[in-house]
Amino acid sequence: MTEYDNTNRGVLFRAKERKSDKHPEYSGSVNIEGVEYWLDGWIKDGKSGKFFSLSVKPKDAGKVERFKTAAAEAFPARGRPTGLPEKPQRAAWEHDDEIPF
Repeated sequence: MTEYDNTNRGVLFRAKERKSDKHPEYSGSVNIEGVEYWLDGWIKDGKSGKFFSLSVKPKDAGKVERFKTAAAEAFPARGRPTGLPEKPQRAAWEHDDEIPF
């Protein structure tokens, strides 16, 4: 049997028994960039009709933290490149208003 790549895919199953209205109507899992998450869903009514409300929780919190660290290293935050001081230091002569000649 051939291995199936489930990366960036998920599945929801209808809950057979719900103990309260707060329990999800659907449960399953999803794989996002190789990280596994639990996925819960509820059908709700809105102004435009019915919609799914979803909740996502990491299956392995340690793996998620490692993923976030790797992503932060691969894609640094926008703004100043890493390793540079926050504000450039000015030379002493740039603060002097008098002309030296």
